[in-house]
Amino acid sequence: MNKQKPSSTQNGITLLGLGTGSSGAVTREAWDWMGKLSVLYLRTQHLPLIADLPKDLKIFSFDDLLENTDDIDKTCSEIVERIIALGSEPEGVTYAVPGHPLIGDATCPMIVKRAEEKGIPLHVMDGLSYLEPTLRALSQGTSPNLVLVDAITLAMRHTPGFPPSSP
Repeated sequence: MNKQKPSSTQNGITLLGLGTGSSGAVTREAWDWMGKLSVLYLRTQHLPLIADLPKDLKIFSFDDLLENTDDIDKTCSEIVERIIALGSEPEGVTYAVPGHPLIGDATCPMIVKRAEEKGIPLHVMDGLSYLEPTLRALSQGTSPNLVLVDAITLAMRHTPGFPPSSP
């Protein structure tokens, strides 16, 4: 994975974590980056911070795909392929997801793998994941058996893909 910070004019993919949904939970790095963009791709627009984004920022989301699917794996693959194609263009792409891009999101790890295979420059901008606030609310730390699952993926299954006794 390319650790260099992308310029606003280079091609490649920037995976951006939006934190827990409010503008106060977005890192300064992510907020500054979004201020330089003309186009932003979102996994979902169903976040309170959308109202605080720059008004001239053109926003595309994948809500239409996610809300109308019977096959979440196929839908995630379609999102990945669209982001890979956009990342191959000269202007590149920024794809923003709730939380942290590499914690609990089904698409971003797939994008990382595909970008590496295709030699597409990639940068990950961290975001506060939902894990930290959840653990704080439960007064819990992590445990060796902790299972992280994307909620959309879990909702599409008849049974969880992990032992039900796992936290």
